[in-house]
Amino acid sequence: PPAPPRPRDIVIERWVPYGPQAKRRTLLQRAPAPPPYPAPRNVIIQYEQSPARIVRQFQ
Repeated sequence: PPAPPRPRDIVIERWVPYGPQAKRRTLLQRAPAPPPYPAPRNVIIQYEQSPARIVRQFQ
């Protein structure tokens, strides 16, 4: 029988460099202070009960 096909080549990708890391600059930029929240008004709203029409039908 014929020999099986050769396997595909293995590609090794190096994403993380090995060895000592290079010194990188650190940029620090502070966020602005948040705006103050408005004080709560503590308003209680009472609504009248809505008129209801009850119809009962028994058969």
